[in-house]
Amino acid sequence: PGKDNKKPEYQARHAIATIPQMDDNGFVLSESHAIMFYLGEKFNWSLYPNDLKVRARIQEYFNWHWSNSRKITVGLFAPVMRPDLNIGEEFTKAQKKALTMEQGGVLPTLERLLGSQKFLCA
Repeated sequence: PGKDNKKPEYQARHAIATIPQMDDNGFVLSESHAIMFYLGEKFNWSLYPNDLKVRARIQEYFNWHWSNSRKITVGLFAPVMRPDLNIGEEFTKAQKKALTMEQGGVLPTLERLLGSQKFLCA
C-alpha cells in the first residue's frame, strides 16, 4: 500500500502515475477531480448538474481547493495519517507554521461559502 504507483507496470498505464486512477475500457484517467467530472458526464449524475454556471462553480471550487485547502491537508495531516509517505521529514517547522497560518484564509472562505448556501457549489 502506498507504493503501487511506483511500480513500472502502473507507471506504464498513464504518464501521470498518480492515485487515484481509473481505467474505463482502456481509457486511463488520473486525478480525482478529472475522474469525477468524467463519471458525472458519462453517467449523467444528478449531482453533477446540467447548468453550465453551476458546473463552472464546481470546477472553480475544485481548482481553489487544489491550491488552498489541499496544501493544509498534505502539510499537516498527511504526515500523521500517512507516515509511509515520509512527508514529515520533508517539512520544517517554518513550513508547518506557514501552512497553519494559511488556514486563516482557507477556513473563513469555506465559512463564507457554506454560510450563504446549503452546498459549496449552488
